[in-house]
Amino acid sequence: MTEPESTNPVADQGGRACDRNQPRDVWFLAGAFGTRARRTCNAPDGVLIAFPLLNRIGKPADRAVFMSAAEGW
Repeated sequence: MTEPESTNPVADQGGRACDRNQPRDVWFLAGAFGTRARRTCNAPDGVLIAFPLLNRIGKPADRAVFMSAAEGW
């Protein structure tokens, strides 16, 4: 949320920013802001990879709707 859109891995459509601010011990694959993205990234060997199964941005009040929809999966 604090990263400017021009270098934000979530806003990046091609993978140019996928290594931005990555820690050494885990590689975070970014989700998308409600769109599809096709990215190419090279993660370093030997690090764990974390990625979102589901991406959603909303207000705290949206939590109840999200959780009730998630229970149906």
